Amino acid sequence: MRNIKVRLARPLKISADLISTHMPDPQELATLEKQLSKQLGQAVTIDLSVRLVTENYFSQFGNLLEPRK
Repeated sequence: MRNIKVRLARPLKISADLISTHMPDPQELATLEKQLSKQLGQAVTIDLSVRLVTENYFSQFGNLLEPRK
């Protein structure tokens, strides 16, 4: 994920860009919202902009979690 933004209102809104080789599972996203809501003690919504790429994207750009050289 990148470009993560959090709107501090009720409900708390988290928006981000997700780069993936597949669409996220809606049930997993719902579970994540529930877990975050429980941990933070308030309602949370997650809004993702999904960019679908091939496996070659990650080999071309390397591990996005590593610092750039």
